Amino acid sequence: MGMLQSSQSYNLPPTPDYHSKKPQPQPSEPALTDLQIEMIRSSWEKVIPNKKHHGELLFHKLFEIAPNLKDLFPFGSDFSSPLFTAHALNVMNAVDFAVKNLDKPDVLVPKLNELGQTHAVFELTVREFQYVGESLIWVLATGLGDSFHTKIEDSLVRCLWYNH
Repeated sequence: MGMLQSSQSYNLPPTPDYHSKKPQPQPSEPALTDLQIEMIRSSWEKVIPNKKHHGELLFHKLFEIAPNLKDLFPFGSDFSSPLFTAHALNVMNAVDFAVKNLDKPDVLVPKLNELGQTHAVFELTVREFQYVGESLIWVLATGLGDSFHTKIEDSLVRCLWYNH
């Protein structure tokens, strides 16, 4: 598949209507159940083999729903830039690491803290991070097609917006 040039020239599927209510577990509950972790992992395994394509889609969707974020990236609107491809792959690799370590907080939390510190210089708002999460869910929904269902979506929402 060729390099995507822009979200206008690539016919992106519509954004699903995600739950606006973010589930918050009670303090005694784990962030994710074993079943939810397994659903996330098995879904991710179907998308990650084509990580370059799905990483590019993630950014196309992100810039479609939050065009102002383009200004934060050195590649801006140049989707043919090697910087764009490299960043899309880096994001997908980071998500892959997170998915593989969902049940290992001692491994995952330091990496997430490191990513947070790296991105703190951009002074992103909570809403801007939510756009990234929404774009990631959209990529999974698009990649899974008819296999994507409410239980997977609920697991992803719980994972992305759980307050630790």
